[in-house]
Amino acid sequence: MADDADVIAHLLEVEREAAQMILSAQKEADAKLADARAQAESQFKSRYTSLAAGIEAEENAARERIAASHAQAFESYVQTLADSKKDAVAFNALLDKLLYA
Repeated sequence: MADDADVIAHLLEVEREAAQMILSAQKEADAKLADARAQAESQFKSRYTSLAAGIEAEENAARERIAASHAQAFESYVQTLADSKKDAVAFNALLDKLLYA
């Protein structure tokens, strides 16, 4: 009977040590996961910031090109109007005809 008690006590001790090993392994796994998560988030933030900055730079360049193109088109239109021949007599005659007819 004493041998049975010794065997049971030994098995309980082995089970306790196994539980400690499992707990230790779980803590180590949790630490590795936390490190990996932190590293992945850091890489994501770095790449996201880089991509966002690139997209923003492209957008600003496109805005500047569009604004320059618009300004050039408007200036061309204004110049076309300034260069066109104006017939004030015919214009006044047309207004008189339309407004006072």
